[in-house]
Amino acid sequence: MNKIVLLTSLLALGTTSAYAKDNTWSGEGELGYTTSKTAANTESSSLIAKLGLNYKNDAWGNQAKVENIRTKATDSAGNNKKTADRSTLTDKLTYDINETVYSFANARYEDDTFSAYHYQKNLTLGLGWHAIKNDSTKLNFELGAGGQEDKLRATATTASKKNSGAAGRFFEDFSHKLTATTDFTQSLLVEGNSDNAQSTFDAGLKVAINGSLALKLSHQVKHNSEVPAGTKNYSRVSSATLVYGF
Repeated sequence: MNKIVLLTSLLALGTTSAYAKDNTWSGEGELGYTTSKTAANTESSSLIAKLGLNYKNDAWGNQAKVENIRTKATDSAGNNKKTADRSTLTDKLTYDINETVYSFANARYEDDTFSAYHYQKNLTLGLGWHAIKNDSTKLNFELGAGGQEDKLRATATTASKKNSGAAGRFFEDFSHKLTATTDFTQSLLVEGNSDNAQSTFDAGLKVAINGSLALKLSHQVKHNSEVPAGTKNYSRVSSATLVYGF
């Protein structure tokens, strides 16, 4: 899966870079590493890496993003094992109908080694609305429909199961400049159908260090409506990352 994510992200990078000659693209990379140790003498460490590329030329736009979170833990006996490995790839093509309304086509693929699902993927088409758009505050809403496919992992009592069918998409994206160097961001994404709906909530605070570097504190909560018995619906990730904008 990591090879697929790498190859697809390189393809997105190459496609976007083809337009770099007219300075219509921008990007942002994040990298973070956290460690923790409990009273029971267990340690865990997480590596968080993200890369986003944005292309905008007149009415057309494209946003591609790849994320990976990898966590390892060491127990009191000194045994080291991987406890989480999540890779997510998204790509969204947009077209401005007017100053406040735009159309979009969005594709997302997620592989989470330790979740209830082998993978989740969907493709949706729809409309977006710039509810607020000024120098300090932006608020966007998107509503769309399309199809999705996911595959549940096998458990001690149930077999592996693949689901596919029509799906809906709701997306809310908010950002506000608190000061000249501090930005607050928040988003909510809900995709799915009656078989399973995945909700992802993100909130972050980014403080600029200089013109290109910033420190970002963020918290993410994911929820799947349908999971096998004995499996948690929620997963949470809190992180501190160094952000480089270009």
